[in-house]
Amino acid sequence: MTRRQFLMMSAGAGAVAAGSRFLSAQAPSEVAPAAPIIDFHVHLFGVGDGGTGCYISEQQRRHITYPFFTRLMRLRENGRMDEDYVQRLVAMLRASSVDKAVLLA
Repeated sequence: MTRRQFLMMSAGAGAVAAGSRFLSAQAPSEVAPAAPIIDFHVHLFGVGDGGTGCYISEQQRRHITYPFFTRLMRLRENGRMDEDYVQRLVAMLRASSVDKAVLLA
C-alpha cells in the first residue's frame, strides 16, 4: 500500500467516524461536552523527494502560488522538502486549536 492510498483510506475512515458522531448528536436542550475540533481540509503537498511518491506538475511549479507557498512555509528544494513540509504542518497543527486533521492528497 502506498502512502497516498493509506492517507486516502485514513481520510475516508475519519470522515465516516465524524459523520456517525454528527448523526448521533443529541437535541440542543441536551448539549454534550464540546467535540474535538477537526479540520477537514488540510492538503498534503510534496515534490517526490525522499521516495515519498508525491508529484507536482511543472505547470504547478511555474504557477504564481508555488513560490508564495514555499516561502510562506519556509521550504526549499533541498532533497528533503516533503519531510520539511510534513514537519512544519504537524508543528502548525499542534500549535493550533485543531485536535485532528484530515489530509487531502
